[in-house]
Order: sequence, then structure tokens, then C-alpha cells
Amino acid sequence: MWEVAVADGKKIDGRARRRSATVHGARGDAERAAALAASVRSDLGDLRVRELVGRLLEARAEDGERGLERDRRVSHEIIGPAVGDRLAADLSPADVERAFGPVYRTLGADQTRHALGLVRDAYRWAIKQHWRDEDPTTGITIRTLM
Repeated sequence: MWEVAVADGKKIDGRARRRSATVHGARGDAERAAALAASVRSDLGDLRVRELVGRLLEARAEDGERGLERDRRVSHEIIGPAVGDRLAADLSPADVERAFGPVYRTLGADQTRHALGLVRDAYRWAIKQHWRDEDPTTGITIRTLM
């Protein structure tokens, strides 16, 4: 029996994100399982929304994009409390509306639009990564949150 651990990027707080599994069989079986797990990113797994947004921001930083400080602040101060702890794979349009309605009433249209746009960008990025098939923010606008 082998315990296989694979590093899978970083969490939004910068700590390494790791996944592990127990493999029964020979050492070669465990090595093949680890190589497969490291190469396959088929879905959102157990990522939280805050981690998904964090991965998007990491990708943008790696691509050389500048001016991400506001996005990081919005992620931490608005998205985190609103939907950050929700599983990214389970977030529905109704969840988004319920979470961002109070944000709109408290912080106004500009901050809400920015936060909602960042979540939308994260899901569109996840779709491009083939981690998700649909965006739960589609069709949600500031008007739907009023």
C-alpha cells in the first residue's frame, strides 16, 4: 500500500495545495498513479470559490499582468465573505444572486460589478481549463441584484 501525494498549485493564501490517495499494489502502480494525478486536472474538485479566483489571479500574474492589487483586495474583502467558502463546483446562479444582492445594497454597484466580474472571469477561465462546463454568473447583472 502506498500513499501518493500530488502538489496541485497554490491556495489563495500561498500555501501549497496537495491532494493525496492510497494506492494498493507495487511501487510502479503508485508511481503511475502519481504521474496520472499530476497530469490530469479534469474538474474543479474540492476547490473553493476563493481558491478558484486565486488560481485565476496567479495565472494572470504569471502572464505578466500588472495591477492585480485591486483584484486581490476584492477577492479577499468581498468575494471571500460572499461566496469564498462555497465549493466552486457547486455554485449555482441562485447562490450568486443571494450572495451578491447584499453586497450590492451595502457597497454599491461599482464594487459589486467588479467582484461579480472577477468571479465571472474565474469561471470562464475554469471553462477554458476544461474544469467546468458552465458559468453560474451567466445572466446575472447589477439589475438582477437590485
